[in-house]
Amino acid sequence: MTTADAQIRQSALAREHAESDAARNPLFGQWLAHGFAGAVALWAVWFITHLPAVRLAPSVAGPILLATLALVLAMGVRGCGAQRGWRIGIGAGLVAALVNLLILGSKLAEQPSGLAEAEAIGRLRPGAGLAALGFLALSGAIGAAAGAVGGSIRTRRDTSPLTPALATGRHDRWLARLALVAAIAVAPLLLIGGLVTSTDSGMAVPDWPGTYGANMFLYPIALMADQRIFLEHTHRLFGSLVGLAMLTLFVSTLAVRPKGWIRAIGGVVVLVAIGLASLAAHLGASLSAGALFPILVALALIASAWLVVSFLRDRAGEAAGALGVLVALQGIAGGVRVTENALGYALLHGVGGQTVFALAVTVAAMLSLAFVRTDEAITDRQRTIARRARTLAIVALACLFIQLIFGATYRHLGASHALWSHVLFAFVVVVLAGIAGAAGTKRDEQDRQPPTAPARWLRRFGMTAMIVVAIQFILGWATLGVVAMREDRGPIPTADMLADAPPVPILEALVTTSHQATGALLLAAVTLTAVWGHRLARAPR
Repeated sequence: MTTADAQIRQSALAREHAESDAARNPLFGQWLAHGFAGAVALWAVWFITHLPAVRLAPSVAGPILLATLALVLAMGVRGCGAQRGWRIGIGAGLVAALVNLLILGSKLAEQPSGLAEAEAIGRLRPGAGLAALGFLALSGAIGAAAGAVGGSIRTRRDTSPLTPALATGRHDRWLARLALVAAIAVAPLLLIGGLVTSTDSGMAVPDWPGTYGANMFLYPIALMADQRIFLEHTHRLFGSLVGLAMLTLFVSTLAVRPKGWIRAIGGVVVLVAIGLASLAAHLGASLSAGALFPILVALALIASAWLVVSFLRDRAGEAAGALGVLVALQGIAGGVRVTENALGYALLHGVGGQTVFALAVTVAAMLSLAFVRTDEAITDRQRTIARRARTLAIVALACLFIQLIFGATYRHLGASHALWSHVLFAFVVVVLAGIAGAAGTKRDEQDRQPPTAPARWLRRFGMTAMIVVAIQFILGWATLGVVAMREDRGPIPTADMLADAPPVPILEALVTTSHQATGALLLAAVTLTAVWGHRLARAPR
C-alpha cells in the first residue's frame, strides 16, 4: 500500500469515526452532561457565597456565579472545535439555567421582612417571569461564548481513528459524563448534610416538603439569615438537585441502552409505588413512624441489592434505576425525620446518604470508557492480582459500613457505647482499608506492556484509599478531642426554639464534618477499588 493509499484509508477511517462519534454523542446528550456539570458547580459556589457568615452582595456574587458557569462549560467542551463548541455551549447553558431556576426562585420570590408576613412567603415578585426568561437568555449566551472559546483550546486527547475503543463507536461519552456529574453532585449534598448534623440544624425547618408553608423553591433568601435555617433549607435544595440528576441519568441510560429496560422500569415503578404508598399511609396517620421505618429499610436493601446484581450483570440501566429509587427513599427518610422529629430516621438518613454516594460512583464507573472497553487483554498474573484486590476491598467495605453505622449512631442518638465502638473499630478499618489499597496498587513486575486502563484506575483508587484512610485516622482523633471537650447542648432546637438556641459551634462543626466527609471519600475510594478490581478480573486473556 502506497503512502497516498494509506492517507486515503486514514481519512476514510477518520470520517467513519467522526460520524459514529456524532451519532453516539448527539448534541442533546452533550447539552445534558455539560449543562448539569455547570449547574452543580454553580450551586456549590452559590452555597458558599450565600452562607449567612459570608453573604456577598449580589453585585459581587452574580459575576462570580456566571464566571463559574462559563469556566465549567469552556473546560468541558475544550478541543472539540469552535463550531461544535458553541452549539454544545448554548444548549448546555440553557439546561444549566433551567436547573438553576430551582435556586433562583429564592431571589424571584417576594422578600418579606420576617416570618410574621406569612401571606407574602412563597409569592413571586412582579416581573419574575421576565427575569427568568432573561436569565435563560443570558445563560444561553454565556454558554455559546464559553463553548466557542473552549472548543478552540487545543488538547492532547487522542482522536486517532485507529484507537480501538473509539473506532468502534460503542461508547457514549456524554452518558459517562452525566453519570460522573450525578455522582459528584452527591458530594456537596453529603457535606451540607454533615453541617446540618454538626450544627444541630436538622429541625430548623418545621415542615416538609415545603419550607415554613411555602414552596421549597420559592422560599425567600431574605428569610435565610439564620444559619440553621439556611443549612437545612439548602440541604433540601441540593437533595432536589441530586434527585433531578439521577432521574435524568436513569431516563438517558434507558434511552441509550434499552437492554433490560422493561425489567428496569417495572422494578422502579413497583418500588416507588410501594414507597409512596407507605409514605401516603404514614402521612394519613394510618402508619406510625415506627411501622414505616422497617418498610423503608427493606426497600433500601432491595434497591441496593438490585443495583449490585445489575453491576455484576453489566446492566447500567437497571443500576441507574435502582440508584434513583435509593435517592427517592433518602428524601422520604429525611422528610419523615422532620415531620416526626424521629432520631431513628436521622440515623437511617445519615447511613443512606453515604451508601448512595458509594453506589453513585459505582454507576459512574460502569458507564466510563475504561469500563466498557473489551479490547485490552491481561495476563493470568494480573487477573490474580485484581481478584485479590477485589476480595480485600469487599472485606474492607463491609467493615467500613459497620464503622459508618457506629459513627452515625453516636452522631444522631448520642450513644456513648457507639462512640467507643467507633474508636476501637477504627484500628480494624485502617488496617483493612490500607491492605486493600496496597493490593490495588500492586502490579505484575514480569509484564513489560503498559498497564491497561482498568489497571491504571485500580492503582489510582488503591493509592487514594491508602492516602485517605491515613488522613481519616488523623481526623478521627481530632474529632474525638473536639467531641470530648464539648458541653452538652441539650436537644436539637426546633423551629420555635431558634431564637434562644446556642450559637452554632463553628470549629466543632468544621472538624466533625471534615471527618464525616473524608469518611465518605474513603468509602467511595474502597468501593471503586473493588469495582475496578472486578472489572480487571474479568478482562479477556
